[in-house]
Order: sequence, then C-alpha cells, then structure tokens
Amino acid sequence: MGSIIDHSPDAAWVKQERWDSLTREEQENFAPLYLDFVVELHSKNDTILELQKKMKKYQSNCAILGWLIDSEN
Repeated sequence: MGSIIDHSPDAAWVKQERWDSLTREEQENFAPLYLDFVVELHSKNDTILELQKKMKKYQSNCAILGWLIDSEN
C-alpha cells in the first residue's frame, strides 16, 4: 500500500465509513486518508505530463478511480 497523498486534487471522494472514522479535528483539516476517487482538471498552469504523474501517484496510493479532464483535447 502506498503513502497518504501529500497534495490535493481538484476534487475527490472518500467512502463515508472512512470519513466517519476520522476525528472532528482531522475532518476540519487536510484529512490523513487515501482517496477513493480523484479528479484533476488541466489548467493553463499545468502541463499534461505533470498531471499524468499526479494521476499515477494517486493510483499508487490506492485511488480506485481517477479522471484527468483536459478540456482542450
């Protein structure tokens, strides 16, 4: 199993039971958990290569599903 993600995607989803297992303090900050679903949006400040690397990192950290949205292509 990989390590917990050290940066955040544009959007993410986590199973309710895993969210509920966090303390109130953990829920109010950057939650120390694995993401089940992630979304990255290609913006002018990102290269597609950078985003592909981020998506691979999410996969190696147990993300079940990920969308990389490149609205220009």
